[in-house]
Amino acid sequence: MFRSVEALCGHKPAPRGGLEGVEVVLSNLEHWQKFSQNVTEMIVTRAGRNLFPKLEYTVTGLEPEALYTFYIQIVRVDDFRYKFNEGKWSPVGRGEAPVPGSDRFVPHQDGSWAPGFLWMKSPVSFDRLKLTNDPQSKSAAFVPLSSMHKYQPILHIYKHASSGEDASKMHRSFAFEEAHFVAVTAYQNQKIIDLKKEHNKYAKGCRKRQSASPEEEPPEKIPSKQPFLGAIATFPCWNPLSLNPYFVFP
Repeated sequence: MFRSVEALCGHKPAPRGGLEGVEVVLSNLEHWQKFSQNVTEMIVTRAGRNLFPKLEYTVTGLEPEALYTFYIQIVRVDDFRYKFNEGKWSPVGRGEAPVPGSDRFVPHQDGSWAPGFLWMKSPVSFDRLKLTNDPQSKSAAFVPLSSMHKYQPILHIYKHASSGEDASKMHRSFAFEEAHFVAVTAYQNQKIIDLKKEHNKYAKGCRKRQSASPEEEPPEKIPSKQPFLGAIATFPCWNPLSLNPYFVFP
C-alpha cells in the first residue's frame, strides 16, 4: 500500500508557503507504470548502480525568477524484509536495521540554487544517482540501501526565502506510488528483466549475459551547468535546510 510523504517521513503536512502552486509529475510515468505492475526491482552493488527507470520529473508552477534547489531522498517504505516466491513479493519477517546514510539527501547534479524558469525548461533528471549496498560509501550521488527491502523516492523542493518570507515554509515534498521499488543484488522476476531489456537501451548488451544487469553500463555523461556537488547531506526528513535557509552546498 502506498504511504504518503507525511507517513514516510513521520511528520504532519508541512505548510506550502510560496510553493502552493507547484505541481510535479513523473516525466517517464508510462515506464514506471509498466514496471510497477510487476513490482520494480533496482540493483544495488558496492560500485553503485544507476536506476532504471530513472527519476525524472516535470515541474510547473515555480516563480520564474525565484531561486530553488532540488533533492532526492530514498526512504524505507516499511519495516519488513521481502522475498520473491511463486511469482510475487511477500514480507518474510522483520527488516534489517536501516543502513547508515540511507536517508541522506542527494542534491541535483546541476548545482544547488537555480531560477525557476530553468527547472521548468526541461525535465529534472537525477540520472547520476546510484544505489549501493556499501554502507561506507561517501559519494554524494550514492545512496546505501539494504537488499530485499522496499523503498520510495521522495523529491524535495526548496525555495530561497526572500526578505519577509518564512523560510521554514519554503519547502514541498513529492512522492509517487509508481516509483517505489525493491532493492536487490540480482533480479528475481523475469518480467522485470524483460522490461529492462525492452526499455533500457543500455540493457541490450546484456541480452546474452544473464548475470549482468541493465544498469551496468552508465549513461552518457552530460556536462552539468555547474560543478557536481561533493557534499553529502544527511538531515531529518522534513527539512535539510531548516538550520540555515540560505545554506549552499560547497
